[in-house]
Amino acid sequence: MGCVSALAALVAVGSACGSGSGSGSAASDGGGGGSGSSSGGGASTTVCDDYYEAVLGCIHPTVPLPAAEMARLQPRWEEACTTEMAMPGSGTTAAWLTGCADAIKSLGCDTVTLPGGPCAPPAGTLGASAPCGNGTQCESAICDASPGSTTDCGTCSAPAAIGQACPGGLGCSPPAVCDEAEGSSEQQCMAVIHGAQGSDCDPQAYQCASGLVCLSTSGTCATPGGAGAPCTVDTDCEAPLGCPTQQGTSACRSPGQAGAACANDTDCVAGLGCDDNALVCATITWASAGQACTGTVRCLVGYCPYASGMTGGTCPEVIPDGEPCEQGSQCDTFASCTAGTCQLAPGASCP
Repeated sequence: MGCVSALAALVAVGSACGSGSGSGSAASDGGGGGSGSSSGGGASTTVCDDYYEAVLGCIHPTVPLPAAEMARLQPRWEEACTTEMAMPGSGTTAAWLTGCADAIKSLGCDTVTLPGGPCAPPAGTLGASAPCGNGTQCESAICDASPGSTTDCGTCSAPAAIGQACPGGLGCSPPAVCDEAEGSSEQQCMAVIHGAQGSDCDPQAYQCASGLVCLSTSGTCATPGGAGAPCTVDTDCEAPLGCPTQQGTSACRSPGQAGAACANDTDCVAGLGCDDNALVCATITWASAGQACTGTVRCLVGYCPYASGMTGGTCPEVIPDGEPCEQGSQCDTFASCTAGTCQLAPGASCP
């Protein structure tokens, strides 16, 4: 598979910078975690900053990163984003970035991960077999690199049309998505259907009309539940209500104060996060590389490396951009280990 795009790196930072529980929620109202826009850098930098602020508000909805870390990350994101925009054929355009940011503000944070939605990874304009650095350059949205390749370059795969097979869940030409058609166990590219109240639904092709959600408790389209409604995930509940459970069924409720049960940060009031160990709302602090981390002390970069039965660990050492890395190495935020080195904008030098 080809390189990680800047867009994918930003969404992935939810698990890299925060807790496992806090990064998975999609039912946030987008508040908190915003960084503000940079004052310079031209139009490209401005749209990159607007997108960054909107997505980071979803990744860290109640416990934003410290101001100093946000200030450190801002220029890194601007460089990665503007470089990706300049790559040949790139679908990461000002219009796409603005459209995604606006959708988050109006429709909520589940827009970020909605297949085929306004924030789904964009397709580019390069056809099959064209050289590429990441999938956002390709019509298929997939840039393939040879297994074991020592370069960060690849070639665009051929896009699959609606009705064609998509083994492995990849390869559909956006905005089509890969799903199982009704009455079939085979995956194929499908146009997204937006069902009415009571329609069967899933997170892929069978989505719901505006104002409705696909209830996890029934697999049908319905309005989000109010306080006390049964739920298994936050998206079952009307914002700002959440579903404080990691397994089984719970009930929609308002964000909790310190000590309240939680599964995600969004189950807690602003300023508190979900303790990964105790699963209760608590004050969250941050640690740097080499410092101790726990359920309430999160790593500024990377995960807290819990071992089986342990409640904490040590934040991983961070490899600077351009330095050698290997599988499992911790590159700095927005960078990835590509072709043996940590790269902030992998694929930028590809033809």
